[in-house]
Amino acid sequence: IHRSGATTLPDVLRLVPGVDVMQIDAHSWSVGVLGFLNANGSNKLLVLIDGRTVYSPLFSGVFWDAQDYVLDDIDRIEVISGPGSTLWGANAVNGVINITTKSAKDTQGLYTEVATGTELENMTGVRYGATLAPNVYLRVYGKYTERDGGVLADGSDASTDWTSRRAGFRLDAEPSPQTILTLQGDVAQSYFSIRAIDAEIDTVTRTVGLRDEQIKLVRSRFEGGVGNELDVARAETELAATESELAALLRRRAEME
Repeated sequence: IHRSGATTLPDVLRLVPGVDVMQIDAHSWSVGVLGFLNANGSNKLLVLIDGRTVYSPLFSGVFWDAQDYVLDDIDRIEVISGPGSTLWGANAVNGVINITTKSAKDTQGLYTEVATGTELENMTGVRYGATLAPNVYLRVYGKYTERDGGVLADGSDASTDWTSRRAGFRLDAEPSPQTILTLQGDVAQSYFSIRAIDAEIDTVTRTVGLRDEQIKLVRSRFEGGVGNELDVARAETELAATESELAALLRRRAEME
């Protein structure tokens, strides 16, 4: 990970065979396994960070811009390709990505990182680790990122610029050789152009239309004796989830205005 030159978790995952990564704009990524990937996000992939799922029920996927950690704090990334729902739950249909961060004990002292460029205009990260007491270790960090929105196919400004501020901590205590206690928390804030969310609204609106046509087809097949009630219920669930995502995006746009 350190030698890859990557600046985000999706960039790191590009290096894993069988993992597909699509960057939609300056702040949005879609990550899938075994070719199951679309612009609305992969909703059949379980992603865990330190054993906790980061799946969002809002759109049945992961907000990768919200997982903007200092990459030097990542210990390892494990990828399981293929169905894993029996062991891991409903989201692990196509695979599991398990991300483990380093213990505060292993990140003592001061660490800084600075990057700049044409697309990644500014990335500054600071992390400090200290020993609070024997076998009690603390790590705090802060990260600031600015990304240019890029251009459209006709050369015009895409207006998807992204600014992110993030901070967090991790506290590890080892009261005995057999016991490790961990407490950690993060807070993040992101800003991006309103044109970016307009593009998302347009994409999800088209998806709602496609889902609606799909329901009509499934119901027609069911009435003709070809399909079954499970197919109808699945199509209705997918439409309801997409409509919820659209409603959330519209509320988000209204708040931005």
